[in-house]
Amino acid sequence: MKLGWANRVTIVRMALIVPFVYCLAIAGGGGNTKMRHIATAIFLLMCISDMVDGHLARLHDDITKLGEFLDPLADKLLMLFACILLAMPSTAVAGFRLPPIVAMVIIGKDVAILWNVVRCYRSLKIVHVDTIMLGKIAAVFQLAMIGFILIGPEVSRSLNWWEDFVRVLYWVVSVLAVTAAYVNIHRGTLYARARLRERQEAAISES
Repeated sequence: MKLGWANRVTIVRMALIVPFVYCLAIAGGGGNTKMRHIATAIFLLMCISDMVDGHLARLHDDITKLGEFLDPLADKLLMLFACILLAMPSTAVAGFRLPPIVAMVIIGKDVAILWNVVRCYRSLKIVHVDTIMLGKIAAVFQLAMIGFILIGPEVSRSLNWWEDFVRVLYWVVSVLAVTAAYVNIHRGTLYARARLRERQEAAISES
């Protein structure tokens, strides 16, 4: 199968997760500022590439099943590793440690959505991924939160309210994540029920 440019960019974004995780781990709680800066640059590059691959897919009418699978997978892997590293005392950014409960809520949202997809597949034998606007908004806030944490030590020197702002953002992101997960699961349940009802009605009409 020939890969389009959109999928190539997505694959590169997934590959960049490895050096991002490495640099963030080596940064070690603020002990290596240079590595944190490199991790921040890689993170910014991944965010830009996320916008680029979507634009390329629409521009070249290259929206594929592979792309629909890889794009959210890349986002979720990035968020998974970022949340774990930024919540661990040994690898968190000094003064901006992500509360473990917030990390668990964000990761839990993705696990809940994955469970919803698996549940739908088991009952209908089809893969149904429901993309909702609230989920996209939650993802944007999550990426912004990660970026604001990474640049936190530098920005807080000029803006003494920055740390408080980021702390508020933690809980805004948590509320969005929980709400997005609930809406996604609810819509998935309604979709599965509707499809099952259609199949039952079709089976009755054929009998």
